[in-house]
Amino acid sequence: MTGTSNVPWRTLSPLYLGFFVVIASANVMSVATVDVASTLHVGLGAALWTTTGYLIPLAALLMIGGRLGDRYGYRRVYIAGVVAFLLGSVLAARAPSLPVLIFGRATQGIGAGVMSPQPLAIITTTVTRVSRGTALGIWGATSGLALLLGPVLGGLLLAVSSWRSIFVVTAVLTVVVLILSAAVLPRTKHTAGPLDLPGATLSAAGIAFLVAGTQQATAATGSTTGPIIAIAAGIGLLTVFAVVERRAGDSALMPMSVLRDRSFISSGIGVAAAGFVISAIGLPIILWAQRGHGSTELGSAVLIAPMALTTVIAAPIIGRHLTEARARVFIANGFLLLAASIAVAAALTAAGVRPAWLLIPAAVLGAGAGMLWGPLASNSTTSIPVEFVGAASGLYNGLRQVGGVVGVSLVTLALQPSLTNLPDTGAATHDALKQFDAATGISLLLPLAAAIGALAFTIRQPKTPPTPR
Repeated sequence: MTGTSNVPWRTLSPLYLGFFVVIASANVMSVATVDVASTLHVGLGAALWTTTGYLIPLAALLMIGGRLGDRYGYRRVYIAGVVAFLLGSVLAARAPSLPVLIFGRATQGIGAGVMSPQPLAIITTTVTRVSRGTALGIWGATSGLALLLGPVLGGLLLAVSSWRSIFVVTAVLTVVVLILSAAVLPRTKHTAGPLDLPGATLSAAGIAFLVAGTQQATAATGSTTGPIIAIAAGIGLLTVFAVVERRAGDSALMPMSVLRDRSFISSGIGVAAAGFVISAIGLPIILWAQRGHGSTELGSAVLIAPMALTTVIAAPIIGRHLTEARARVFIANGFLLLAASIAVAAALTAAGVRPAWLLIPAAVLGAGAGMLWGPLASNSTTSIPVEFVGAASGLYNGLRQVGGVVGVSLVTLALQPSLTNLPDTGAATHDALKQFDAATGISLLLPLAAAIGALAFTIRQPKTPPTPR
């Protein structure tokens, strides 16, 4: 089929499906926390580790997974990650206790961290430049769709069964990914050489502390000392990692030639901002509709459905028209649409309007997101040497993931004081409801600021496209 180097489009299907499962699994348990706590007879705070236990290894292993792909082949490493993810899904589905469930989720996270960098690397190295934009557009739409639909799909499964059904469905989908990967994924060239173990250790530990501290800061009910220490430790370890990598040169886990690439740095900052915005926008709207305005779980899910729909429509269209010269324009307009839609959503929620009014800015926001994913991904590896594409993909995905974790954590912290004034059941007082409306609007200023900052950064970038590989 036109557009790939002797590789039919169907060979990319296990990458899209696998990436959807990985991203959706990051937040699918957010709606099942209460059910897990009830059935396993544990506290809500302990049950939250079913999400944190997945996110920590996922984020910590992205750079390592990317470099493993460079060293041993993207297909081989992707399949290894799929196997680990499948084992974790089966273990979680049958978990008799919370520790076993968390172990299963951590195993899933290990597989996800190894899998996630490979799709961008495979697309970059096997799809011709003419059709790469379309392929990356579909990949980007898959990511945006999974971010938005994870909680929705989890809620639907909970409505007909228990939290275990989430992992049963995940396991079935992962089996399909494994079969397709073994059958149709293209074999790619790889380079022999040892893994940078000091860099791998420092990066994994630093990111793990950073993600754990950020996640637990939102769940802390007493002292915040623990989360603060964890975040500080993460920053310190990553600082040491940067020093060590600078001395290691191109044999490093993250080669300096990648970090010197202007196009990659620009895309990395952009995707971190996009991850922050897209991940942070859903939670305030869902909580505002459910806790403040009486929407059901399904009703609140409908409010964010237009985001998914317009993302899926926009991303492939943008991909088909993507060139290096147009990428900067698409990215700038994408962040402009994000900023405009969030500003409207913030005003509407603060005013306490009927939830249905949020459908309009949600649709615009999805279109803006659809304009971002393909161009950002394409720019990130345009001028990266082939032998370092996996490393670049790992860092790129890591920045998106960390941006999303930080975004969700910050809006959660912003909403917590006003949430405590709302009753778990029954109608809230007029004053409490007005306070919550105002707090929701204020919390949305965080992703708004990120979108405006990313827009300003994009506009300031030089118009000259990077040199093609």
